[in-house]
This record gives sequence, C-alpha cells and structure tokens, in this order.
Amino acid sequence: MQSKNIAVLMGGPSAEHEISLETGNAVLRNLRVLGHRAWPVLIQNEREMFRGERKMDLVRAFGGADVVFVALHGEWGEDGRIQAIFEHYDIPYTGSGPIASAFGMDKFISRDLFLSKHLSVPEAIAVGDSMTNREILVDALRQLGPLPWVVKPRSRGSSVGVSVVEHEDALVHALAIARAFDRRVIVEEYLDGPEISCGVLEYPAGYPYALPPTLIVPPLENGFFDYEAKYSGTTEEITPAPFSGDVTRAIQQTALEAFRALGCRHYARIDMFLRNDVPYILELNTLPGLTPESIIPKQARAIGFSFPSFIEHLMVLALT
Repeated sequence: MQSKNIAVLMGGPSAEHEISLETGNAVLRNLRVLGHRAWPVLIQNEREMFRGERKMDLVRAFGGADVVFVALHGEWGEDGRIQAIFEHYDIPYTGSGPIASAFGMDKFISRDLFLSKHLSVPEAIAVGDSMTNREILVDALRQLGPLPWVVKPRSRGSSVGVSVVEHEDALVHALAIARAFDRRVIVEEYLDGPEISCGVLEYPAGYPYALPPTLIVPPLENGFFDYEAKYSGTTEEITPAPFSGDVTRAIQQTALEAFRALGCRHYARIDMFLRNDVPYILELNTLPGLTPESIIPKQARAIGFSFPSFIEHLMVLALT
C-alpha cells in the first residue's frame, strides 16, 4: 500500500508502561520495514507527551499523522480516555472506540454485558474499598462457592494485582495487593480447567471473525496465567489449541459474541476458561499485546499473516 504517516502511541502512566513500550517498539520497527513513515509518541504521565525527544501537546505530537497506532495498555490507554480525545479531534486510530474500551477495562460492567447476551462468566462479587472486615467479607463471599477464590482489580490488565486465595486468612492480603492498583476489587470463583485465549479480527469491511484459539499452560509454580507467567517466557502457549472441532467452534463463537456485546472494532482478545467444554469469559482485552511473540499475532500467523502484514492490516482498518 501507499506509504503513510503513522504516530505510534506508547508508554502511559499505568503499571503496564514497560509492556506498552515493548508493543510500541515492535509496531514501530515493522511499520518502518513496510516503508511507512512512523514515529514514536511517548506518554510519560497524563501531562507529559514526547514526540521523539521533544515534549509537546497532543495536537502537535500527532500533527501530520494519517493515523495513530495505539500501543498503550491499561489505565489511560485502554479505558476510553485517549480514544475520546482522538474522536474529539477527528484523528483516525487503531482499536476500539471510547465506550467499548471503557466497558472492556471495567471487568464488572463487561461481565454484566456478557450475561445480558447469555454468555457464561464466573460467579463474582464486587468489593468496595469500604469493605474491610474479614469476617463479613468471608461470609459474603461464601456464595461464590468453596475456596479457592480469585481476587483482582476491577480495572487493570495483564493480570496485574491478581491473586488466588486458597485460605480465608490470605484474603485481606490479596485485597491489599489488588487495591494497590484499583480501590475497586472483584472476587471470583476459581475455575479449574483449561485456560484459553481467542482473538477476534475484523475484515476491512468491518465484519469480525474469530482467530484460532490458544491453549495456555502456565508453569506449575504459578498455577494460573498471572503477570509473571505472561511475561517471564515460562508459559507454554499452543496455537491452534488441540481441542475438538465442536469445542473450538464454541470458543470462537463465544469470542465473537463477546466482541459484539461490548461494541468492539478492529481487534480484541478474549480470555476464557473451559468448564465441561463450555467457555467461561474472564475478560476482553481491547488492546492486547502486539509483539511477534504475543498471543494474537501468533493466532494471526496461524491463518497466514506475517507480523508486519498483521500490523499493516490493523492500520488499514483504522483508515477504512
């Protein structure tokens, strides 16, 4: 395609800053390989934005860009705020819009939307920052079923702040870990079964289709796909996942319905557990990692996309 001017937005003030830099630099390198004029725009915090080494405001940082490739993760990047700014200035950008992004970031709102579409999700309870009495909490949480329980921040990605609580005495500590990232916390039932992830990608005409799912096998010492397991390189990821045709189709259909339920566009990744061959949605990621070894590029590779062609496809979607 004709060479384009592309600003690659990365960094941000969230706990996923370093992961965003990995995604952004991988995207930047491959856009340049394809012959596009691409430059980095780094967000250090909510007030400081750099184009190269020069600090500047948002309008100048993206001046001359045909499209912004959003390589942010977590707070401020995935919660709809930056997308709303781009909408205000009529700047084309990759990924879902502000409302779908905000829904995807909030695990409890997205859970309710999935339930409204008759999709399966784990039992869960929202815990506010005023709920601190352990006995009252434990009594309320028993409706989730027996331990273990999963404690997580309500609005964070990359499994940041997530703990599995196997004993009631560990609950207060797990809540403190989660509240270090978000004062609002979710406690879920623990699903014991295969963990899977399935990407959804749109055609240029806007029609979404599900990619081959990935089976995630974290190291035994982790037990689940937490932050360390995701980024330490010790987790085995099998793409395509070795399930029967019926189970694979169920996973892909669930991913598609979740994508539509939140009103997503371009691409997303849906993380799930299988219980008795039924997919249960854990969360939807509107801006999943995009290095060559990230899950969704591997799934795209399984249907014939090279990493550079996949990145260019996302850019085309933003310009269509």
